[in-house]
Amino acid sequence: MSDTCYACGQTATSDEHVPPKCIFPEFKDAHVDYRKNLITVRSCDAHNTAKSHDDEFLWFALVIYINNNKAGNDHFFSKTMRAVTRTPTTFQKMVEDAFPVAGTPGAGAALQFDRSRFDHEIEMIARALYYYHTGNILTENLRVESPAFHIGEGHLLSPDPQAQMIADGVRGFVGPNTAFEGQNPDIFKYRFRNESVFAAEMLFYENFQVVATTIPQAPEPTTAST
Repeated sequence: MSDTCYACGQTATSDEHVPPKCIFPEFKDAHVDYRKNLITVRSCDAHNTAKSHDDEFLWFALVIYINNNKAGNDHFFSKTMRAVTRTPTTFQKMVEDAFPVAGTPGAGAALQFDRSRFDHEIEMIARALYYYHTGNILTENLRVESPAFHIGEGHLLSPDPQAQMIADGVRGFVGPNTAFEGQNPDIFKYRFRNESVFAAEMLFYENFQVVATTIPQAPEPTTAST
């Protein structure tokens, strides 16, 4: 594989972890080596070190999900406590950036994240996985969806049917019997198909499902006047 950036083809200057290393708990917290055999790709500064704050944002968006497995929940509490103690203003800003709060009264709450920032981070992971497996740069546009995000209207939350439809479509295209890959499946695992179009299903902390695909988005239906 040439020494060029997985995303842009410029000269690479470092190795980038895929997903970002902060997603994986440290041994001192988990007492399990969740950082073994992590995937890396060659990257330029713009697509690695320059986006460290975005990587932390992605970690926070993923790890706060209420349906994560025990490893994810433990990672949230251990790393969050250190973040609050070490850099309280940074952690406070992450929380403030996620508000306003939407949720069902009496049944918890949800944080509203910057979806364009989240989607871009997932997109870069998908592009890195493509490069890791093919040695080529993925140039097509990618669409990112996740059924974990809900639609908020006032204090009510409802599932996003379009996100679920896209996720189901990707899962069907990839093949529900296709084996997941990843050396640390409690934290991150993925499966993909690359035939005419590229589609990947990714699971963080077992239950946070995200999909990315080059399958074109269907055009919005139009109405004709008479």
